[in-house]
Amino acid sequence: MWGYVGKGSRFLPKSVRDKLSASEKRATNRKKAMANREGKTRAKYSNKIRRLVRKTAKSRNIAVKKHPKKWQRSVKKALKEYGGKRSALMYLRASRIYQEMGGKYVN
Repeated sequence: MWGYVGKGSRFLPKSVRDKLSASEKRATNRKKAMANREGKTRAKYSNKIRRLVRKTAKSRNIAVKKHPKKWQRSVKKALKEYGGKRSALMYLRASRIYQEMGGKYVN
């Protein structure tokens, strides 16, 4: 479950937040606050946080495509149908096209 590291600061998975020390939380909040003051909406994660977030994402059951080239072709087709604009609906259509092409998923 995702949530904020501190009041009005970083948004991270609970497992990642629990593994950070107090000083790491302060550092990442400072980095995010500085980016906000500069008018940016995003600030890069530290190497440790990036590694933990990726590890959390990999541990979930995310659908992995068995045929990456079919997936790329289905995305191109869906992009044409949606006027070249990427959106959640476009990716939903791409997954339907992928399945119609005989694409499979692996866990």
